[in-house]
Amino acid sequence: MTTSQVYHATDSFDKLKPKNRRHENKEALKLYDQLQHDGARHSVPVILAALKSCSVSRDIETGMKIHANVVSGSRFHTNIYILNSLLDLYSKCGSMVDAQLVFDRMPVHTIVSWNTIIKGYTHSGKGSLALDLFSSMQQQGCQPNSRSFVAAIGAVTSLLAAEGNDEAENKLNCLEKGMALHSSACKAGYDLDMFVASSLVDLYAKSGSMEDSRRLFDRMKTRDVVSWTALISGYVQSGQAKLALQLLHRMQEEGCQPNALTYGAALNACTKLAMEDEEQDGKSKLIYLEKGRELHSRLAKCGYEADAFVASSLMDMYSNCGSIREARQVFGRTKNHDVVAWNTIIMGHAQNGDGEMALELFYQMQREAGLPPNARTFVAAINACAAVASKEKEAGGKKDSSLERGAAIHSQAMESGCCRDIFVANSLIDMYSKCGSLEEARRVFDGMEQRNIVSWTSMIMGYAENNAATFALELYEQAGSHLQPNAQTFMAALKACGDLAALDAGKRLHSQIRERNLDSNPLLACSLIGFYGKCGDTAAAREVFHSVARKDAAVWSALIAAYSFQGDAAGALNLLERMREEKIRPDGVTLLSVLKACSHAGLVDAGLECFREISSPTIEHYTCVVDLLSRANRLKQAVAVAERLAAQKRSLPAAVWMTILAASAKWKDVDTGRLAFEKLRAMDREEASIYIAMANVYSSELASHDSDVAAGAPTVG
Repeated sequence: MTTSQVYHATDSFDKLKPKNRRHENKEALKLYDQLQHDGARHSVPVILAALKSCSVSRDIETGMKIHANVVSGSRFHTNIYILNSLLDLYSKCGSMVDAQLVFDRMPVHTIVSWNTIIKGYTHSGKGSLALDLFSSMQQQGCQPNSRSFVAAIGAVTSLLAAEGNDEAENKLNCLEKGMALHSSACKAGYDLDMFVASSLVDLYAKSGSMEDSRRLFDRMKTRDVVSWTALISGYVQSGQAKLALQLLHRMQEEGCQPNALTYGAALNACTKLAMEDEEQDGKSKLIYLEKGRELHSRLAKCGYEADAFVASSLMDMYSNCGSIREARQVFGRTKNHDVVAWNTIIMGHAQNGDGEMALELFYQMQREAGLPPNARTFVAAINACAAVASKEKEAGGKKDSSLERGAAIHSQAMESGCCRDIFVANSLIDMYSKCGSLEEARRVFDGMEQRNIVSWTSMIMGYAENNAATFALELYEQAGSHLQPNAQTFMAALKACGDLAALDAGKRLHSQIRERNLDSNPLLACSLIGFYGKCGDTAAAREVFHSVARKDAAVWSALIAAYSFQGDAAGALNLLERMREEKIRPDGVTLLSVLKACSHAGLVDAGLECFREISSPTIEHYTCVVDLLSRANRLKQAVAVAERLAAQKRSLPAAVWMTILAASAKWKDVDTGRLAFEKLRAMDREEASIYIAMANVYSSELASHDSDVAAGAPTVG
């Protein structure tokens, strides 16, 4: 190949358009190989083109071969352009050892050299080394340009993700470093450079200083999609999701089109708002679901639906907004699922109460996709076991199945080393508690290297929900010396106080809640009302009720439950009527409390009227109706309800037939008692209590017979 042919080829190479990058890379390497084969002399343009091709395609092996040829040739081993290209190649391929060797052997370091190696260390997760080099660069008399500042700011941002540091302290340190870089950029005249400013907006937002982020953003003369996205993401992460969505609207009004990352951040805003709403009253989730659907429609038109980050954000949004069906549709349309996608859909099913499907997907991910679970996968799978246990509890069944599967997943997490992750450990505490295995839950809790408020709250709630209220309060006292309790911690402790009827202890909790200004939290208000109701202080329960500004169905239900617990059926029914007058529709929880009150008071007709109002009665509703009818000696109707449930193939708890069996003894109905006894035996219930109850039925009939004889009643025979 002649020299003119070489230059003609390289000139053609330089004119290739970006859309032909893959072709460009192939042509560059083909040209280089041909020169090697022909023994022709290399030119700088050809070597640079070949190295550029390797850098773009991350082909480090070919790049190293070119490096070896270049070094062997005395004409090129000091060429600054070639050395900078080698530096870029090794940095982009993540081989910082080779990059550092090239950098150290360079006869002179240009601004490009410094920027390349600083950026390389940043992308390799070595932000501290990158910042050291940024300082060395200035000490050696090389003044940073805008790219230098972008690389250094990126290095500080990468430090925010460093593990093992105290999060608050780490954010503060990074914020200080960022401010120092901002000050230097101002002095150098780069503070309003779009790329420098965008990097700072992102750094300030991730450091938790939204005021600094917004102040700089507002000063920018030109804003691109990067700066808009950085600010929107910052607002989402700082808990200001509504402001993030408002900013997205303004961004589009100003003519800047969102990219995949922007849409992902906006979808995460919908997710956070749905989760916050669920903690309050859950009434506005449909609004965020519709907003998420609108975003989905827009991003799909832009071709971003296939983006992995966007797809996972969509699945997360749909799951948290209660539409697991749409989340599953997104998962089905997404190709090449990564572990993030699997984690999202597994967690989505667990959060929506479908633990069985979540566990099936957990095993499918490993069996069919061949992907090993990470810490988040284990959290999702453990939560799925907890969801299955909760369903088993609602159905009145044993939780052996979910406990066994949960223990197996725990064992797998231990083998992988993921049990050291605090989120995995917290999920294990919750799962074992829901499965009724407090000993295992406490073993996990005691074995944790570090605990957060979630760890303490999960263990306290575990005790409270498993009839170990004394242990719950003891642990709450210990937690107080370690961490500040949140609303969930107080709810767990209040449940324990209610179960123990510990009025004084609960009142102290109420004072602590006021001190932290948490008494406006609707869920916490419900817990307080429930606590006072169990302690018999309905006046205090009403006081809390009246202090709630926005009284939703949950708050009304809590007060009705308080009256029901005290056996005040008239009060419960009166509140139900007032609730309707306020145009608040009673839900299944409200009507269950009224049903219980009617059952204890013997108000059968009022109770049945409430039952007919329930659109989708649960097992607990049916159980309560059976109790209502059984107490009123309407056993035939009670049996009819139980058999209707069985015909619907609903999971009928043994407690239903036990209620009928016990009522048969009370009302001396041997035939019904025998029927209930046989139903229980068919359910493989062989506990002594069943036989004792049946013996009581026969005893009651015998006592009735003896009573009749003693009264002179005629006998047969």
